[in-house]
Amino acid sequence: MDSSKDKSSRSSSKANLNESSVPLLDDEEVTLKGGESKVTIEMDTRSSDENEKGDANKDKEEEAQADGKSDAKDEKESKKEKKEKKKKEKKEKTHKRTTSLAEKLTTGLNLLDRDDRNVNDHVNIVFEDLLAEPDASHGFDAVWRMAFIVFSGTKLWVYRIVSALLAIPCGFLWGAVFSILTLVNVWVISPTLRTFDVFMHILHRVWSAVVHTFLDPIFLSVGHLCSNININNTSRQVLVQEA
Repeated sequence: MDSSKDKSSRSSSKANLNESSVPLLDDEEVTLKGGESKVTIEMDTRSSDENEKGDANKDKEEEAQADGKSDAKDEKESKKEKKEKKKKEKKEKTHKRTTSLAEKLTTGLNLLDRDDRNVNDHVNIVFEDLLAEPDASHGFDAVWRMAFIVFSGTKLWVYRIVSALLAIPCGFLWGAVFSILTLVNVWVISPTLRTFDVFMHILHRVWSAVVHTFLDPIFLSVGHLCSNININNTSRQVLVQEA
């Protein structure tokens, strides 16, 4: 009986020991598992940070590459624009007509209205001012048109041909004449008239001073004397007796 009790007590104590040891092992496993989970979490966070940093670096590299590409594109576009501008400038230079010396000297000359001051308006005669058919007598239309063409063409081309022969000599002649007149007016007539004006101004001052000083009192006294003279007119009738 004692042996059976000892066996039962031993078995119960082993069971208790086993039961008490099982949760301890479970706790250790939990703690180990918890530590592993913490390590894994820390590793995961580190890996996520590294991934984020790598992604940020990749984004920066991609942005730098994109900026480099955009800069290269901008440089290419600017080079193309410069080349196009140079080509346009060359084309404009080639298309520009070189101005002659005569065009430079006559920049302000009005070639359309050559008598804008109406200097020779009295000779501005056209076909209608000279020839006119009344309503009672009309000729053929073709003849009237031919007369207009012949008159206008003859007047135009004869003037052009004769003026082409005489314009340059007449321009030289009248230019010389008016240059001489201008020269005489500037260097001779105007200074002479100005000298005469100055001399007459001095004479006017001297004469007015003499008159106011010497002659005005005499004239005033004579006027006062003559103002007291009374003139009476009387008429008499003379009777003539006949013998």
